[in-house]
Amino acid sequence: MGSPEGPQSSVYRLWHHNDHVYISHRELTGVKKISLHSSGNWRHALTDGHVDKGSPFVAPGQDRATDKWRRPPGFSPGVTRAFDILVPYSEVTIPLRSEASGSSSKKVIWVPSPPEGYATHFTVLFTTAEMTAAALPGWPGQRAMGNKLIWKAELPSAQTVWLVALDRPVDDWLRRTVIEYKQSGLPHVIHEIEEAGYSRLEEVRAVIYGRDEQTGMRWYIDISGLS
Repeated sequence: MGSPEGPQSSVYRLWHHNDHVYISHRELTGVKKISLHSSGNWRHALTDGHVDKGSPFVAPGQDRATDKWRRPPGFSPGVTRAFDILVPYSEVTIPLRSEASGSSSKKVIWVPSPPEGYATHFTVLFTTAEMTAAALPGWPGQRAMGNKLIWKAELPSAQTVWLVALDRPVDDWLRRTVIEYKQSGLPHVIHEIEEAGYSRLEEVRAVIYGRDEQTGMRWYIDISGLS
């Protein structure tokens, strides 16, 4: 989110392999990711490669997954809301790095920053073949909510995976969550990085991982290390 030359959020990856869909913070793709498996067994876990190298975050033989859940039921016929990434306006900042994160040769879809006082809610959705056909040439939530389409892909199972975005006012819960994390959680993360022997990052960005057991929803909130 943002622009290659200006303020930015973190950059995220969304991709699929056959019917399995994956989400990650781009700079942490080799460390952890969200796996939305076609079996309906979904998980947030450290990667095999990271653990095989000797992870400081998980003991040998310990489960790599930090969270496991079942694919939630559709919130409307033929549509499943899978995962959210929330980017508050306050967390879209000028990078401290000499090179912008968008300078990578890999394609980045840049989405304009939300207005002041708003947050962009990115949502990963699945639709059945029937619902996809009914939505075309549009996409889920286009007319009812004003969602913007960012990306979509057809899966071998005939489902379609979509990434849509919607700007919403920052509510008290989101504002409080960001403030509390920066006051208590972020210093702890920085300390863990240093204790694990990782070199000090030129710029600290983080994600808050959250979940709602009743609805089955999981989400990231994107955080800048700048105060």
